Amino acid sequence: MKAIVLLLVFGQILTFVNVASSKDTKVEPAVNEAVDAKSVVSPYGFKFVSEDMEVEMATFTEKNADGLNDVLLKITGPAAYEEGIDQKVIRYTAVPAGTGVDFTYKKDGADFTRMLSRQQWGSWSFFELYLNNKTFKVYKNAEKSKEVKPLHLLTAYKQTPATSKKK
Repeated sequence: MKAIVLLLVFGQILTFVNVASSKDTKVEPAVNEAVDAKSVVSPYGFKFVSEDMEVEMATFTEKNADGLNDVLLKITGPAAYEEGIDQKVIRYTAVPAGTGVDFTYKKDGADFTRMLSRQQWGSWSFFELYLNNKTFKVYKNAEKSKEVKPLHLLTAYKQTPATSKKK
């Protein structure tokens, strides 16, 4: 006997197929096009704030070639609007840089840094965001970080046209 069960999790429909045999019952996840094996994000996100900017961050669970976790960033605020990326979810590559990490993107074949973190005494000590040739200091907000929904960021990223994913 086979049964199909649809579950609504974080706004996504997941399909499971129940395969029954005479000795045991096994539930196997069916292919989920919204989330593939290489695009799984941590269930815990981060929010960074400044006076007029907000950044939501989701980290991919799979490590990149440098052994770091790439991120999805959603930047909101006037400078992001001027840059043409306001409220867009964009993937950035994490690369080692001195005592921290740069979150980079490619444009016209060159690498550019959108955001960076630097460590002091083993923890992230400060973050900077780069928009329109300006530097913005942003600060991690633990309380607002609880509001970030990484799977929503991933879904928004996957629904963004490929041409918009390059900033």
